[in-house]
Parts: sequence; structure tokens; C-alpha cells
Amino acid sequence: IMVSLLPTKYIFKDFFTLNLRKGHVSGDFYFSKRNENYLIVGIGDCNTQEAPGAILSSMTMYILDKILTTKGNDKILPNKILDELSEKLKSFIENRTKDEKIKEKESSNEEIYISLLIYDFKEKIAYFSSARRSVIIIRDGDTNEYFGDSVSIGKLPENFKFSCQEIPLRQTDILYLYTEDIHIFLKRGRKLS
Repeated sequence: IMVSLLPTKYIFKDFFTLNLRKGHVSGDFYFSKRNENYLIVGIGDCNTQEAPGAILSSMTMYILDKILTTKGNDKILPNKILDELSEKLKSFIENRTKDEKIKEKESSNEEIYISLLIYDFKEKIAYFSSARRSVIIIRDGDTNEYFGDSVSIGKLPENFKFSCQEIPLRQTDILYLYTEDIHIFLKRGRKLS
């Protein structure tokens, strides 16, 4: 199921994905979408492993696709998308806890960590928002890390709204979005290629 939800049409010339799951299913996912005005990329994972994590991640990808499809070519910002995603996932998680087979303890620990980057072709600016993740940009040999909010979807304070950062990009910049500890690997000066 997870593999069928991952993008099959790639919109980049030079990219790679590294997906090393621990079991048969995983809570890690990535997505991309492009329209006339924007390039949208994201990566996320669920802190719950195996089947429950895969289910929550699958639902996250489904909701993201629905949100982005309704926006069309209108101006979109990643923080607004994450706010909407958070509300919809909260309802999904609450409905799951009504099922007697789902223990409340298990569902109360379900969290999504996600990075969302939207590149505006006209403005030549990337807009970045995330829940407990960052984006690493390598420019002229220097590594810069942009941090998102230190909260996760599923554990948000009441009335929380995600922040958004504007990041001017150059054509030669290298961007890394990740779900686990690749940032430690990069900070040690190692290359991924």
C-alpha cells in the first residue's frame, strides 16, 4: 500500500531517495507535486513503527494530496498546509480511538514529523515549514540548516500555528530533506552521492 502511494513520476533532474525501512512496512514517506506556479516537496515519518505507522503515514499522504489538489494554482504556503493537515489528522486519530480495538495509549503516542518546502517559480523563493524536522542546504561548500517548529503533528499545543521561513535559493544549491539522522552524517562533512 505504501509503495503505491509514493510518487512514481519524478519532477527533478538530479535527486535521490534513500528509503531503508526496518520491517516490511514503514511510516516514512515522501511526496512531490508541481503546478504552473509552485514545486512542492515533502518528506515525513510517523513515530509509530510497522503497520500502525504505515497506516497513519498513508492517511497523511492522502490528506496532503487532497489539500494540495484543492489549492490549484493559488498562492500556497507550507505553514497553512501543515495547519490544515494537523486539523484533519487530529480528527482521524480521534476517530480511531473510538474503535475499541485501538488502545488509547497507542493512539495518543502517534505523531507525524514532516518537512514541507514550496518553491515559488515567480519569486524564486522557497517557503519552508516543518514539524520537528529541518532542511539542509549546501551552498558553495557551506552547510546551512533551517529548523522548523519543535512540535509534531499529533502533539500540538492548543491553537498552535506553524511558522514559515523564506529561503532564497540559487540554482547550484543542494537541498536535503530527511526523516532520520542524515543531518548528523552531513554535519560530519560526509557526502551523499
